[in-house]
Amino acid sequence: MKPRRLIPFALATAATLWLIAGALMPPASSLPPRPETAPVLTAQGRQHLLYGDERGGGHLHGAGRPCKSEFPASWDAAAVIDRVQNIAANDNINWRQQDNGYHVAEQTIDDIRVRVILNQDQSRIITAYPTNVPRNPCPAKPANDP
Repeated sequence: MKPRRLIPFALATAATLWLIAGALMPPASSLPPRPETAPVLTAQGRQHLLYGDERGGGHLHGAGRPCKSEFPASWDAAAVIDRVQNIAANDNINWRQQDNGYHVAEQTIDDIRVRVILNQDQSRIITAYPTNVPRNPCPAKPANDP
């Protein structure tokens, strides 16, 4: 008895499955583009996030910036950066695009809800801060200030 050749059948089955899968997948042009690499945190972004600058920021514990939330005392600068970069690289969380084009997502780590903001093409971390902790006190407005 001559053995049967299953290779043509296997190839035909694989080709059929490939065609069906292609028909069920949306065209590649309709999928949002993904960055090739994880978003970067520049030296300027690090300064903003941890210590603050003229635009705001300053979320490392002890920075003391008015009206700003701070990460827990147990998170040193390296821990904050590590956690923020891990969230920024996670494409399995719900990233939402804001009206200004920036992308925003939140993730809870050690009971701290961290919001991360990426630029328009998701290649750079703009800032990050905790959302479920009290903010530093804000300065009082003078009574005659609108």
